[in-house]
Amino acid sequence: MSQGIVLFAHNNTEIDYGSVAIANATMIKHHMGVNNITLITDEGTVRHMNDTWDKNIIDSTFENVKVVKRRRIDNNKRYRDTRHTVNLLPFYNINRSTVYTETPYDETLVIDVDYLICNDTLNAVWNHKENLLINKHSRDLLTGRHDLNFDRVDDFGIDFYWATAFYFRKSPETEMFFNLLEAIKANYPYFKTMYGITTYNFRNDHAFSIAVHMFNGFANSGLVKHLPVDFLQHTLDYDELYDVNSKGSLSFLLEKTSEPGKFIPARTDGVNVHVMNKYSIVRQSKKIVEMYSE
Repeated sequence: MSQGIVLFAHNNTEIDYGSVAIANATMIKHHMGVNNITLITDEGTVRHMNDTWDKNIIDSTFENVKVVKRRRIDNNKRYRDTRHTVNLLPFYNINRSTVYTETPYDETLVIDVDYLICNDTLNAVWNHKENLLINKHSRDLLTGRHDLNFDRVDDFGIDFYWATAFYFRKSPETEMFFNLLEAIKANYPYFKTMYGITTYNFRNDHAFSIAVHMFNGFANSGLVKHLPVDFLQHTLDYDELYDVNSKGSLSFLLEKTSEPGKFIPARTDGVNVHVMNKYSIVRQSKKIVEMYSE
């Protein structure tokens, strides 16, 4: 039975997701020891990758680079580079639900390119007894800081699930789940209204949350289990990935809750971190690749 990791990367006018994918893939290969990594991307992103990176680096990083057609969509989001820079940019994230048909593996772990992998805990998913695993809990790296938007999709709505990382094994059950995701995406205005989601843009987290709720029988039945980690760890886009100290060690500047725009330093060692400030990962991407290539 084949096993592997799938990453998605689609550049916009400012964020070089391709470089972030290369950086994180090198981290995954080192810390998880997984060489079967497939990148799903588009022609424009591939062209930029080829212009930015040596072909040998790209070829050695990914087992497969699968180029899919990029549709024209009106889906934007605010990208922050700390509180001091905010840009409204195209956000192309609508094809995550196609991973069931796009993956070349029987067992697939999907990881957001900005969920930087610094340990091997996610290897516990392989050969898991469950066919589908996804988390609904994430903790802020800054103790005491908590965003209520990450608890539920609406103040009185269903539980929020993170599409940041999820595992599935191909089966009739998971095929049904991803078909459901496709239906939710195709009819998103209806489902967004039904579940009280007020944000304009399409979010995989919200679509997955709706699908899990339906799959759980429209209740908190617990049919869909969580990954073999109790929670994901994250920083906000108000924060900055300041440096990569060594393999598995990251330094951050975390915004003070009492003084917006001011920061305190923090360091992680051997912790997987969802870094929401994409600009800061792009700035560190070449250093990461060089460090992990040594």
